[in-house]
Amino acid sequence: MKRLLYLILSTFVSLILLIGCKSTDNKTIETVYSYHTACHTFEYNPLQIKYINTAGKNTLSSAFYLGKKNNKHIFITNAHVVVNKDTNYNTRYRIYDKHSHKLNVQLVAHKEIHQVKILTTTPETFIAHQIADIAILEADHLPEGFALSATFLAQHTKNTEAFAKGIGFSGHHWKGCFATVYQGDSPFLLGDGKHAIKSFSGTPVFNPNQNIIGIVTASGHIIHNGKEVPLYANFIGNKFTTVTFKKGPTSIAVFAILTPTSEIRKLLNETYGEYF
Repeated sequence: MKRLLYLILSTFVSLILLIGCKSTDNKTIETVYSYHTACHTFEYNPLQIKYINTAGKNTLSSAFYLGKKNNKHIFITNAHVVVNKDTNYNTRYRIYDKHSHKLNVQLVAHKEIHQVKILTTTPETFIAHQIADIAILEADHLPEGFALSATFLAQHTKNTEAFAKGIGFSGHHWKGCFATVYQGDSPFLLGDGKHAIKSFSGTPVFNPNQNIIGIVTASGHIIHNGKEVPLYANFIGNKFTTVTFKKGPTSIAVFAILTPTSEIRKLLNETYGEYF
């Protein structure tokens, strides 16, 4: 698991970024994370992305298919999943569908910004100023029978119910229904006390209209003063106030921090022009 440290306002803060480390074995057991007793689920074919670095170590996380541009098929994941000191633009990656059919893809653009800080207020408050952790990959052709779902980026985002579905690093399938809160453009998923685990990075998160509001980027934890601490969203009545690691009587655990759709669209437009 990659940990990226930031020194902001004289405070060490590390987001726990989520990268799987094992190959899929196609188990079909499904884990359900649910904040809601009922939610708007729909059929979606999850994808995994695999990268083998120069040391021979596997990285396995999630990705999604966005569509076709300039005769190339476009896929999105997190930058921290596919970019490190061994990476160059000739590096090849493989995307797998739910049937383990594979597809070679190539990195064409990426951006990685985690601008966060902690305010030393009471309670101490976590601020996500900008989360932009995105990689764009392309494929020339799709194999016959490759299981894809068409996806669309939400034009506008707001606090709403959210749905996600993916395949974990051990091959288990998972899905979840969540509440959302926002700090500026940055969405937080609120769960049932659990937190996103390894390999969930790059998983798209949908609103009830089946449009993507962001991609899972970091767990609902941070490293603060050398310790792993969970994050909570605080409320006054039904009104969201702050994200903090001090649990209160109205707090709800943060399941994951997302890279918002607005940041994905910015990188797409920088790469392809005003298209998305």
